[in-house]
Amino acid sequence: MKKVTALFLIVSLISGCVTYNEDGYSKDGYDRDGYDRKGYDRAGYDVCGFDEAGFDKDGFDKCGYDIDGVDIDGLVRVGYNKDGYDRDGYDKKGFNRGGYNKDGFDEYGCDRYGYDKRGYDRQGYDKTGFNKDGYDRQGYSKSGFDIFGYDREDYDIYGFDVDGFDRVGYDRQGYDKTGFNKDGYDRQGYDKTGFNKRGYNRQGYDKDFKKEFRRIQVVSVEQVE
Repeated sequence: MKKVTALFLIVSLISGCVTYNEDGYSKDGYDRDGYDRKGYDRAGYDVCGFDEAGFDKDGFDKCGYDIDGVDIDGLVRVGYNKDGYDRDGYDKKGFNRGGYNKDGFDEYGCDRYGYDKRGYDRQGYDKTGFNKDGYDRQGYSKSGFDIFGYDREDYDIYGFDVDGFDRVGYDRQGYDKTGFNKDGYDRQGYDKTGFNKRGYNRQGYDKDFKKEFRRIQVVSVEQVE
């Protein structure tokens, strides 16, 4: 009998035939599908491809993390990866690789277009180019005047420059830089030749060197005896 059994085993091994017991397992403990009683194949993986510790052939668990809790992209289950970013891609300050937080603003409070929640850029100007005080990057208001009240050509609202002259070249009293008005007279009333409107110079003579006659009121005083 022993000889027959031995002969049967030899024939089975030679023919590659594996016998299974009444429970469906071979002598080495595997069923016809190649899994042991615990459900693992000869390589140690279950039907889903995970080993007894719960990792697949690449070393990742069912959630996609390795033994250190890091996924295939280098993101960690809890905490931050070697580059300092969490699973959602944000660093400890709450900013992603692009420098924006979950609300879409950077560390200066500006969105990807450079404007904050109030609509101002990093320099404090809105989309129309004006700051919260109403001045543009050159320092002019929407009406065209700077903080000192002068326009882009350096004239104030009344039309005078910083030196007090208008676009024609006259000051607020109507005199130019040489001291003469549009009629050609200075502040004392004399023209460039030195004569006034009556034709007399500062010494009281006309062009013919005649003295200006000035009426003098004579008051007579009666002698009281």
